[in-house]
Order: sequence, then structure tokens, then C-alpha cells
Amino acid sequence: MNRVGSRKRFRLGVEWSYLIATVGCALAPDMGLLLAFRLIEGLGAGAGAVLARAVVRDLFTGAQMARILSLVMAAFIIAPIVAPSIGAVILTFASWRWIFGFLALYGCVVLALAILFLEESLIAKDPRALDPARLMRAFAAVFSDARSRSWAAVLTLMGGALTVYLTNSSAVLMDGYGLSPSQFG
Repeated sequence: MNRVGSRKRFRLGVEWSYLIATVGCALAPDMGLLLAFRLIEGLGAGAGAVLARAVVRDLFTGAQMARILSLVMAAFIIAPIVAPSIGAVILTFASWRWIFGFLALYGCVVLALAILFLEESLIAKDPRALDPARLMRAFAAVFSDARSRSWAAVLTLMGGALTVYLTNSSAVLMDGYGLSPSQFG
């Protein structure tokens, strides 16, 4: 099989796992199954973010790559800011299960766009790209540099702060201060 077919199939496999898990979340009869489907859904969504960065890395270099990655990261940051408002609107008219229906619809749109417009971006395949020893040497090189460690610490703290806020803001603002879902959004 050529490299185009195999990578496209992987990308679409990730989308399908996201879609199936999202529908599973909407239909989950109990909390255990909901959490299991959410885990799979999160892995699929996370893989999409990784693939977006890989496509940018494949297509651009230098300052242009930095600019495009900044735009991609802005889109990733905007999503958790807008999500509570979308969720609040959905909850105004329907149950929480319809939030997953919206996410499944979103996943279908992304899948259709990927099938129609996203071609293979990797020009030259590196068969050793995922060699464990090579990956460990790369990690060692990055983390042996003091500047890399500093930026990694800053990004980790920023990601942690965002995660803590996203995890707790609804509880604090809705339960603690009595905001409705639409006010919270």
C-alpha cells in the first residue's frame, strides 16, 4: 500500500473512532459507559489536534510555519471558550445528550471536509520516524536544552491552568454563584 492511502486511512480511522464514541456518549445508559466513551472521544479529538500540527509541519517551514501554527493554536484555544455558550444554547432546548449529537454532527462535517479536501501532506516518508530509540534521543536533546525546558514548563503551566479553569469554572460559577447554564456560557 502506498503512503498516501495508509495515512489517509489512519486519519479517517481517528475520525470514525471519534464519531462512534460521541454517539456512544449520547446513548450511554450509565456513568461508567459514558466515561469510557468520553475517553475514546478525547483520544480521537486529541489525535485530530496532533494531525493538524503534523500537516502544518509537512507543508511549511521557518517563520511561515510559526505563523500558521499560531493560527491553528488560536483555533484550538477558541474552542473551549466558545463551547460553554454552544452547550448552554443546546441545553435551553434539549437534554445534555444533544450536546453529543451536536459534536457528532461537527465530527461528520470535519470528516466530510477531510475526505473532500485534505490530501496527503507528507512528501517523503521516514520509515524510522517512530523508532523508540530515535524518539528517546530527540526527547533527550530537547529536554537537555535549558531554553526548551523553560518553554516546556511555561506551556505545561498554561495548559494546567486552562485545564483547571475549564474543569472547575462551571462548578464555581453555576453551583457556587448560582448562574444558569446560559449565564455561564
